[in-house]
Amino acid sequence: MLITALFVTVTVIALPSLSVSSSSLTRLCSLILLSTTALSYHTSGGLESGISLFSGLIQASPLTMVIDLLLGTIGALAILPWAPLKLAQGPLSQGVFLLLPTNSYHALLALFSVSGGSILVSTASLLSLYLGLEMQSFGVYVMAALYRDSETATHAGLVYFLLGGLSSAFILMGSASLYASLGVMGLDEVYTFSDAPGVALSVTILTAGLFFKVAAAPFHQWAPSVYDGVPTIVTTWLQTMPKLSVLGLLAAMVAGLGSIPSLMTVAVLSLTVGSIMGLSQTRIKTLLTYSTISHVGFMLLALATYDVEAMTWFVLYLAQYSFSSLATLMVVLGFGYTLRGSGSSLRTTHPHAHGTDLESLSELTGVIATQPMLCVGMAVLLFSMAGVPPFVGFIAKQGVLEASISADCTGIAIVAIVASAISASYYLKVVRLMVFTPGAPSATMTATPVAAPLTAVHTFSVSVTILVVGLWIALPSLILDSIRSLALGLFV
Repeated sequence: MLITALFVTVTVIALPSLSVSSSSLTRLCSLILLSTTALSYHTSGGLESGISLFSGLIQASPLTMVIDLLLGTIGALAILPWAPLKLAQGPLSQGVFLLLPTNSYHALLALFSVSGGSILVSTASLLSLYLGLEMQSFGVYVMAALYRDSETATHAGLVYFLLGGLSSAFILMGSASLYASLGVMGLDEVYTFSDAPGVALSVTILTAGLFFKVAAAPFHQWAPSVYDGVPTIVTTWLQTMPKLSVLGLLAAMVAGLGSIPSLMTVAVLSLTVGSIMGLSQTRIKTLLTYSTISHVGFMLLALATYDVEAMTWFVLYLAQYSFSSLATLMVVLGFGYTLRGSGSSLRTTHPHAHGTDLESLSELTGVIATQPMLCVGMAVLLFSMAGVPPFVGFIAKQGVLEASISADCTGIAIVAIVASAISASYYLKVVRLMVFTPGAPSATMTATPVAAPLTAVHTFSVSVTILVVGLWIALPSLILDSIRSLALGLFV
C-alpha cells in the first residue's frame, strides 16, 4: 500500500493541473501512513510463527508488525507540526528562512523513508537489507538538505550524505564478506552457519554501519551537527524514524545470532558519551541529540543481554523513546512558533538560522509565564526521559537494568545507573530554566506583537504523544503482558 501511495503522491506533485496545496498533501500523506498502520494491525493476527514473502526476501513476524505500527503512527504525527499558515502570509515571510513554508517534497520523502524502513525491518535477505536501508537513507539525506536556501541545512545534508555513504559501504562490505564466506544470501542461512570462520568479523563490519545509522558511540560524531543544522521540523523525523527500523533489524539479528560482537561495548560507550557530553551543551537540539545517544545505549544494552525479559523491555523502551523524542521536538517547535513568531520581525544571532526554531537553552528562560501548557508538557516528557517515576521512561529503564543484572552484567548496570543519573541533571536544568528562572524580554525580537497561536493539528499531535507517554500509568499490566507475549514469540 505504501508503494502505491508513493507513486500516487509523485503523480499528484508532478501534474500541474492538480493544484493541491502543500498543507493538504502533508495531511493526506499522514492519513496514508495511519491507514497503512491500521492495515498492518488487522493483518497481524496470523503471524505467530512468521510468514515468508517475495521468494524469501521478506519475513513478516509479530516483531516486524510492531515496528511497522510504530513507523506508521509516529511517521504520521511527525510530518504534521508545521507553523500556522497565517504567519507564512504575514510580514515574517519576506526574509530567508524566517519561516519554513510547508514543503510538498517533505511529505513525499517521508513516505519514501517509511517504505524503506518497512522493508528493512522485515528483511530476510542480505539483498533486501541493503535495498531497504538505502531506500530509507536516501529519503532522509534529501530531507536533511531539502531547504537549500539555508547554509546550515545544506551543510548538514552534505555531511549526512557523505558519512552515511561511508556507513553504507561498511554494511555492503560486511554483506559481501558474508556471501563470500557462506555462499548464501538469506539471513536464516547466515544464522544457521554463524559459527563458520569469518562470519563473526563480517557481522561486526555490517553492524558497525548499522551503529552509525542509530548514532551509537563511537559512530555518533555526525549527529550533533546534522540534527542541529537542519530545521527542527526535519530533526523531528531524523531523530526518530531511522532508529526505529534499524533497531528493529538489530533485534531480529540478535534473535537469529544469539549475540552480536561488540554490542555491549557500543552500549557502554553510548551511555557514557550521551550522558557526559550532554552536560556542557547550551543548544537545545544538540542536548537532545546527546540524550538520544544515551537512550540508544540503553536499548543496545537490552539487546546485548538477550533473553525474554530483555526483549520485552527493549520493545517497551523503543516505543516510549520514539514517542517521547517526537513529542519533545514538537514542543520545541511549538515554543519556536509562539515565542519567536510573536514579533513582527526577527533578528537571529546566526545569519543562517531558521527564524522560528529555538536554538539556545537560554531562550526557554521563564517561559512558564507565557506558555504554561507547553511547559507542563515539556516537563512531563523530560521527567519521563530522565527516568522519574511513575512515567513510562522510569519503568523502561528499570526493566533494562533488571534484565542486565539477571544476565550477570552488574558492572554494566552500575554504569547505566550512573549515566542515567548524570543525564537527569541536564533534563532538570531545562525544567529549572522554564519554571524557576525569571525571564527577561528577548533582545532579538521587536516588541510589536503578532498573534501566533499553534494550529489545532499541532496541539492535537502534541497532546496525543504526551498521552501515549502517560498511558503507562493507566494500563501497565495490559501493555507489559502484550509486549511479553511478543518477546516470547522470538524464542519459539
